[in-house]
Amino acid sequence: MRRAPAYVSRKTAKGRVYYYFCPPNRSASGRPIYIPLPDIDSPEFSPELARLNALHPRVRKTPEWSVGASMIYFIGSDIGAIKIGRAIRPKVRLRQLQSGSPIPLMILATTPGGVDEEKAYHDRFRKQRIRGEWFERSAELLAEIRRLNET
Repeated sequence: MRRAPAYVSRKTAKGRVYYYFCPPNRSASGRPIYIPLPDIDSPEFSPELARLNALHPRVRKTPEWSVGASMIYFIGSDIGAIKIGRAIRPKVRLRQLQSGSPIPLMILATTPGGVDEEKAYHDRFRKQRIRGEWFERSAELLAEIRRLNET
């Protein structure tokens, strides 16, 4: 069986499976619009889905990180792990992280960069990775933070 796109709902009623196209635009009442589709395994499914996609273009919110110049940040404290991440506004990101941290955090360093630069840092310090974007404090990582602060 094929997998339906995220905007196609699968409902079962009276022992029968139904597929519905659910475009992001909603009816006047604010409820989703469900448009019936043929069975997902039938040859009519793909052409009908393509037709409905053309009639109801999906409006996507532009992610924050894709607008403006992003920065690579190193956030941590005097002790413990260091987070290497990317944000347009690192100070805002610091506040978000601080709300979930029992210890005071600070921005240790920033440098201009996007997805590729962030990935390069993650790859470079992969042996120190604790989880996700958090890395063990190491001499090599601290040396990079010092280097960034000198420039």
